[in-house]
Amino acid sequence: MLNFHRSGLRSTLSAILIMLMLPACGGNSFVQPTPRPPTFTPTPRSTPLPTVATQVPLGSESRPYHVAFVAPDQNASGSELARYLSDQTSVAFEVDLLSSYAEVLRQLCSDKPTFGWLDGRALLAAQAQGCGVPVLKFQQGKSSGQKADLIVHTGIKDEVKTIAGFKGKDYCRLNGQDVQSWILPSLAMRAGGINPVQDLKGIKEFDNNAALMQAVADNICVSAAIPAGTLLTYSPKLSSGQLAVLTTTPELPFGGVIVSSTVPKTIADNVITLFTQNMDRLQGLIKVDELVKVNANDFTDFQKLAQSAGLNLKTLGQ
Repeated sequence: MLNFHRSGLRSTLSAILIMLMLPACGGNSFVQPTPRPPTFTPTPRSTPLPTVATQVPLGSESRPYHVAFVAPDQNASGSELARYLSDQTSVAFEVDLLSSYAEVLRQLCSDKPTFGWLDGRALLAAQAQGCGVPVLKFQQGKSSGQKADLIVHTGIKDEVKTIAGFKGKDYCRLNGQDVQSWILPSLAMRAGGINPVQDLKGIKEFDNNAALMQAVADNICVSAAIPAGTLLTYSPKLSSGQLAVLTTTPELPFGGVIVSSTVPKTIADNVITLFTQNMDRLQGLIKVDELVKVNANDFTDFQKLAQSAGLNLKTLGQ
């Protein structure tokens, strides 16, 4: 009985040990999963990049620098000047003879690298529109523009001391297109609070500056405008009082040269020097006594007058 019991106990323990070993050898073992096949992705086709156009350099034959004029001589040609500038600078130039300053202004404000020769109004408009930098101004005699003296009769009972005193009175001028007797004083009146169309009693016209001054001396007009400095050389007939300058307008320039912002400074400086030192090359293309380099504040006073008068300089030269 005892031997059987021991033998049975041994068999039972062996069976238990086998059962305990089975989970350790099989149930908890790691099985490497079978990898999934890779997803098929087609290889993208190469797309050619768009062709980038090569920038044509400034000063080449196909992209020359331009010099634009309104020539006083209808028979003038710009070919000699173009050759001269090209020879001196080693870059290509083209001279454009246009029919109006408005056309010169439009070209200056385009993408063409241009030296624009403009009258005073177009020059101020180009500067206001940001189409370039003024570099030269025209000079006739000793003057580079037009200024006007507004004169009044002083030392009398109804003496006028300000432009505001023009209201309800007659004004004298040469004509409605004259710069010094009407255009400049009209701006001065507007800047001084007088609307020359609505606030004046009337406008009387005379043939010359001497007649204008005498009309003010005779109290026919409250005021008239004459070229600045003229009163110094005239002695009107006066029964009392005297004529005096009430105010002098800023200068409206005769004109000048504006260089578009696309022109490199080195080219601009070189060409400006050629223009100023060789004015004989411009014969038939301009009609000025001298070319003077522009200072930074040359047109500031007129710009302030225009602003005070409500004049939009961008619209000049159209």
